[in-house]
Amino acid sequence: MRKISEVVKEMQKYTQNEEFIRLSNKVVQDSLFTAPESMWMRWNELHAVMMESLPSDLSQWTEDNWKMVSVFTTKPIEELRRLVSIATQMG
Repeated sequence: MRKISEVVKEMQKYTQNEEFIRLSNKVVQDSLFTAPESMWMRWNELHAVMMESLPSDLSQWTEDNWKMVSVFTTKPIEELRRLVSIATQMG
């Protein structure tokens, strides 16, 4: 099982967004007091924080944005791009 603190640390390597850093650190702190069976809530929180920090227009995503999402999802960047391409084609 992945540790949320390690994932956040790795994700933070790819952003200068102070709000993301602050809020993701809060998620890590809150996770210290979260029962293992409730950790899904912290992962959902981290997902929301990440999505809020990314440009809503995918064409504006930088390579670092893709790397951050790749760390979160554990999927390679090329696979993420392919999946996004399929999803946008489907409308």
